[in-house]
Amino acid sequence: MILIRILGGWLIGAILLIGCTSEDEQEISGDNLVRFNSQLVNISSVSRSSDVSGPTVLTKENWMLGDAIGIYMKYNDSKPFSKENIIVNNYRYLSTKDKVSTSIFVPATEEDKIYYPNLGSDFISYYPYESTIGKECLYPIDVSQQSDPSKIDLLYATSNAGSSEKGDVSLSFKHQLSKLVLNLKPDLAIPELSDAWATLVVMASGFYTKANFSLIDKVISDRSEIRDVSIAKTPDGMRVEMILIPQTVERNMCLKFGLSGNKNELRWNIPEGKVFEAGKQYEYTVSVKMTWIEVFEGEILPWGGGSKFDDIVWGKSSDTQYGLTKITGGDYYIGSPEGVGEENEYPRHKVAVGGGWISSYEITNKQYVEFLNKVRGVSFNGIKDGLLLMDVKDDAMKIEYIFDNDTWKVVDPSWDNYPVVNVTWYGARMFAQWLGGDLPTEAEWETACRAGNDGLFSFENSNEEINYNDFVNCEQTSAAINGVSGGIVPVNYLRPNASNLYNMHGNVYEWCLDIVRRSAMGSPAPYDYRPTVSDEKYRSIRGGSWKTDLNKCRSAVRISYLPDHTADDIGFRVVFPISNVANLNFGELEEFLKVSPLP
Repeated sequence: MILIRILGGWLIGAILLIGCTSEDEQEISGDNLVRFNSQLVNISSVSRSSDVSGPTVLTKENWMLGDAIGIYMKYNDSKPFSKENIIVNNYRYLSTKDKVSTSIFVPATEEDKIYYPNLGSDFISYYPYESTIGKECLYPIDVSQQSDPSKIDLLYATSNAGSSEKGDVSLSFKHQLSKLVLNLKPDLAIPELSDAWATLVVMASGFYTKANFSLIDKVISDRSEIRDVSIAKTPDGMRVEMILIPQTVERNMCLKFGLSGNKNELRWNIPEGKVFEAGKQYEYTVSVKMTWIEVFEGEILPWGGGSKFDDIVWGKSSDTQYGLTKITGGDYYIGSPEGVGEENEYPRHKVAVGGGWISSYEITNKQYVEFLNKVRGVSFNGIKDGLLLMDVKDDAMKIEYIFDNDTWKVVDPSWDNYPVVNVTWYGARMFAQWLGGDLPTEAEWETACRAGNDGLFSFENSNEEINYNDFVNCEQTSAAINGVSGGIVPVNYLRPNASNLYNMHGNVYEWCLDIVRRSAMGSPAPYDYRPTVSDEKYRSIRGGSWKTDLNKCRSAVRISYLPDHTADDIGFRVVFPISNVANLNFGELEEFLKVSPLP
């Protein structure tokens, strides 16, 4: 669930003493001292730590003794606030109470005293105080240091009550930045994760850390300084909070989760184009394993509403537990124009693709073990009904048979969410059909891979420089896990394409349904060739792998093998066409969703 909160009604009071500029001829009463009664209401931005000492406050929820606010004043007239009509400029006031939601603020010095003018006044106030604000009234935002988020939680309030008498001025303060909250759900049954959890470090990468906030019209401008920022966490490490400058997510923005000093161990790539708005709190629940994280969506609510982070709605996951992405039916182009790519990618042509869903990730070891134990009848050497499903003898196979109880298991839980490999076309299709789905056709696979992009890769953008390491695990890029590169990576480790599909380029090849003719060069024949009865029944694989060069990972590349072929860089994913709905095994599918790919 995404939970986003806007602060509703924070009332703040303080004592303000005013003077006027020499340019103004209105009289100011000498004894009508301004008072501000500062009250914070709708306190909710509290980290729910499991620590017995109670909740841990990270952002600004209470006034502390000595907290300083800045005050601006103009006369109460028809003119809006502007730098030309301000008569009190950035006077400083301090809280007189500690750890309370209501406090009286008094002038920091004699020079900071403010008195009511005879004709009334309007006020602007902000927190935390900054002495360097100039005549342009631009507050310098800097969120690069987040060890104490309450020190950078920009609050703002105005009052146009027009008072010119003794008494208190009420100011309702609201958050002007954005807040990101992650409620972490680690699988502490994994010994390595439990032992290292205390060393957790969460870094935000690619975000703007500096900007200017106009105290006149609340406009944020001049965003700058993109850098990695360490995010504050609760003592038990189960919740982290970050203050963000309101901004739109760009391609390289992500959160990195590090254990035992490895800050790049896991990564959440925040969807490009997402907008973090001012005054809102974005709250997510994150499932954490040693080599896997999954982020669940929630609701966008005002910063200051009640927290709902424990009410996980699995059906609202970004894809569902299993990870399904919708394919919209229609006519799409696949293949490459002549002169681009390999001959077997010609001709580029239009295909009709029916609607349905495709698995967002390559099928994992954990998922495949669930299948093996449910269907039964798979021999210890990976054969069922006379068909070879997998090569269990290969060292790269992370699934093993347990003779004592006639079951299958992943050799080590750390391999749960890596793609299953050494599976034949028969083994891949039997899995898909068990759930009521099938292997994708080449047309379905390439349509899903391209995600509307006609370039060589689904992530190409002519306006930006491409960082292939973000999207492709291949021979040249070699994504690293725990500092070791040159192998397969977890199925959601790299950035997804525009349709939220992971590892469509590289990591492991993926079996497709189609029968193809294999040319003398060992690749499928061009698209305009139609297989005959006498042809051997080769099947296509798509996407490239960690062992191939980058060129083999293009959207249009086609390779083929006999259906009983296995390799340590061939896996698969599943498609569920709308036309197959009648065949869906809802009972097994529902059970299956509970174990994959999440804990």
